[in-house]
Amino acid sequence: TLGLIWTLILRYQINKGGDGDLNKAKNDLLEWVRSKIPEYDIKNFKKDWNDGRALCALDNALNPGCCPGHQGLDPGNKEGNLNKGMELAEDNFGIKPILTADEMANPRVDEKAVMAYISQFRDAQVMENPNDAHKCHAHGPGLVEGVAGKDAPFFVDVPHNKDALKVEVFGPERTPEKVVITQNDQGDYNVSYSPNKPGDYEVHVTFGGKHIPGSVFHVTVLPEISLGGEGKIRVFYSTTSSTE
Repeated sequence: TLGLIWTLILRYQINKGGDGDLNKAKNDLLEWVRSKIPEYDIKNFKKDWNDGRALCALDNALNPGCCPGHQGLDPGNKEGNLNKGMELAEDNFGIKPILTADEMANPRVDEKAVMAYISQFRDAQVMENPNDAHKCHAHGPGLVEGVAGKDAPFFVDVPHNKDALKVEVFGPERTPEKVVITQNDQGDYNVSYSPNKPGDYEVHVTFGGKHIPGSVFHVTVLPEISLGGEGKIRVFYSTTSSTE
């Protein structure tokens, strides 16, 4: 049965209805891959895919901008890179993995399985509404530190569609905090919440149901100490210091 399945995949998916010649199918697919990511000089469907960078590069070649930093990925982080590439393939093209990152990182990975997986990219079309969580960027003091009773602001840059953005903040007792999101003049989003007590907080930022880079953010909220009565001086503890 497995032999029949492979024969069908070879003929109709990899070899496009050809005569079932494995070597020809392999060479044709390699030629197509090299035309898309020539910088990786792919020569096989085994070790050349092990570190995940070629897979991420192929994603980026078919949907420019979805993984622009593929050449800077750490080749030692094989499974991490492969998981990233597989997630991008599913989010952008609807291509589901047929083997795991652990399997694909193995130098002895099944060549036929890799061929069957990569062959799907040849007919890939960018989905109308791909998940662009990886393109979002959050920054600002409210993602690092806050003071009880004071607004904790930060910013989120999103590629499109504010409705896909969701921010949740949970306090020390896992109670949700009120979050306010407004669009600024640059088209990005101002986010603010007011922690009501000191402690450790979590800020969850998702886009289209997926966490953006850096999320979940862990925030330390410090206490406000008041000295004196009327006209009191308010002192805020901070973990940062400077010397002059």
